[in-house]
Amino acid sequence: MNDEPTTGHNTGVSRSELEGYYTRLRALEEEAASINEAKADIKAEAKARGYDMKMFGKAYALWKLDAEQRAVLGLYTDALGVFG
Repeated sequence: MNDEPTTGHNTGVSRSELEGYYTRLRALEEEAASINEAKADIKAEAKARGYDMKMFGKAYALWKLDAEQRAVLGLYTDALGVFG
C-alpha cells in the first residue's frame, strides 16, 4: 500500500488517512447497530409489560422535547383545542 499523497481531486489525502476514516465509520456503524439492538430490547420489554407501543412512542417523542419546544407545542395544541 502506497501511503504517499495522490494527485487528482483530493490531492494531499493519503491512503492510510482514508482507511482511518473508513475504519472509524465502520466502528460507529457497529456501535449504532448495537445501540439499535438495545433500543429494540427495551421496546420489547415495555411491550411485554403490556404498554401500548404506539402511544409509548408518541409519549417518548414528547418527553424528549426541550422546554421551548414544549411551550410552542402547548400554544399550538391549545389553539387547536387538542386536549379539551
